[in-house]
Amino acid sequence: IVCIIHGDGGYLYHDPLGNAYRADEETLAKAKTVAERNHQAEVFIFHERRRRHFLLFFPLRDGKFYYYRHGRLLAEESYWRDQGQSRFDPKVELYHRFHAEERPQLVRLFLYFGHEIPEFGGVGYDASYSKRTFTVDDLAHGLKRITGDSTKFDLIVLSTCFSGTPHTITALAPYGRYIIASPDNLHLSYFDLEPFEQL
Repeated sequence: IVCIIHGDGGYLYHDPLGNAYRADEETLAKAKTVAERNHQAEVFIFHERRRRHFLLFFPLRDGKFYYYRHGRLLAEESYWRDQGQSRFDPKVELYHRFHAEERPQLVRLFLYFGHEIPEFGGVGYDASYSKRTFTVDDLAHGLKRITGDSTKFDLIVLSTCFSGTPHTITALAPYGRYIIASPDNLHLSYFDLEPFEQL
């Protein structure tokens, strides 16, 4: 399972009782539960956080990576997210560094949680990097670098608004057998991870 949680944006919401929640943090906690409860799985979790500074001047790493195998956390690292156009460099490097030798019987899943991924342009997707671009084609390029030319994800889930469009599905189809995506509004926390806790 490869899970990317884009937490650099407005993910604060309130439940009917007025309790405040950070949806990306909630999704991260659920993804960790999925990783811990799947004892046959290898799970990569990437949490892209808002840019922060120490003492106002010193930038802190704004990505957090978690690697689980057989339900155990084996690695946890902070990393720098792409500063310019996204090419998934940190994620691809971490994936290939930790990925265990391929076992063909395993089901491969890719889960993306975040805001609507623009089809074109993509400036301003990250609140921390207003000039950085990120589009559906950048996501497809990242998936290609993760899977290589010979394999596909069995399932791609896009928990984002307006991701079930012909352009998005066409761009990602070479990298997944099945795609779950919404053609309408879909807050990142709306996709329920609980069924994934017992794969």
